[in-house]
Amino acid sequence: IGISGNIASDAAAVIVPSIAGAIFYATKRNPLVGIAAGYAAACAGFSANLLIAGTDALLAGITEEAAKTIDPSMVINPTVNYYFMVASTFILTIAGVWVTKKYVTPLAGPYTPIGEIKEDQNLEVTKAEKTGLSKAGIATLIYWGLIIASLLPKNSPLRSDAGTIIPSPFINGIVPFIFLWFVMIGIVYGRAVGTIKSEADVPRLMGTAMKGMSGYIVLVFVIAQFVNYFNWTNLGMVISVKLTDTLTALNFTGLPMIIGVLLISTIINIFIGSGSAKWALLAPVFVPMFMMLDYSPAFAQLAYRIGDSTTNAVTPLFPYFPILLGFMKKYDDRAGVGTAMSYILPYTLVFGVVWIAQLTIWFLLDLPLGPGSNIFM
Repeated sequence: IGISGNIASDAAAVIVPSIAGAIFYATKRNPLVGIAAGYAAACAGFSANLLIAGTDALLAGITEEAAKTIDPSMVINPTVNYYFMVASTFILTIAGVWVTKKYVTPLAGPYTPIGEIKEDQNLEVTKAEKTGLSKAGIATLIYWGLIIASLLPKNSPLRSDAGTIIPSPFINGIVPFIFLWFVMIGIVYGRAVGTIKSEADVPRLMGTAMKGMSGYIVLVFVIAQFVNYFNWTNLGMVISVKLTDTLTALNFTGLPMIIGVLLISTIINIFIGSGSAKWALLAPVFVPMFMMLDYSPAFAQLAYRIGDSTTNAVTPLFPYFPILLGFMKKYDDRAGVGTAMSYILPYTLVFGVVWIAQLTIWFLLDLPLGPGSNIFM
């Protein structure tokens, strides 16, 4: 659940650790272990998912813009890394369970409450909330059922001109579909529990939720300007050509170069928390460089995503790290940065090694990264 939590974007980094800690505490296990496992899964395994998420569409858009400096007709759809990420979901889940049992649980030891644990009040799900969840579930089935039904005809407007689903307007526009889904189930649930009493409550609640997004919106504006100026000056192309020539002259290509790019992403991630901001900085250089070395833009994006995800959990600059400390202090007043790092670092290291091993196998066997997406051009 934690690894697939990025379907809800960054919210998983808040929701999953809290729930995991409560479950571990209720089952007489060390809640700090549950919090660490949930946080590591949601953050260090951020890119892996069984479904196409908003992150896929966001990064694909940046990758496409960078790829067009080499090939103006290039189209990158959100599913270009799908096969790899589906496999990663299961592989990282197994790795996470192994780390939890082998290292983190013995390290944490038996749980002895220190200080007063503040139990949450009103934990029981009310009848209205149960009704709301049921109605939201039914609404979800109807919503996606209608979309699937509309995709069935060969001449569906949601399909491409060739009648395919991948690529298609549906896949390229997956973000609006996900957005409308969340809006719909939010309204259905809100009406059931009484938090939404009229249509005026919907924009009010949406506005309240967007207050926390104001900083990100400003960041996106700056990113857009940077990408545009980078393309206008051709700096990305110049740097890419120079790097390509240098790497070729040093014979530093193939798998070592790819792992090098991955490690660069890993290091930068420690200092810059936003995944899209980092990719906006790196894509204009790395994507053309990969293409000139005959690797696909999708492969460049994949290498970046692995490096970006693995160190999410251990960077103190990640905006959800203080929240993690708050969750831990709820169960142990002594818990601090050192405690959190000692519990989470094993996940980061193992996830990094496992993901690099998976990438190596994918590369050596030349397996497809996603529907119609390969490692080589």
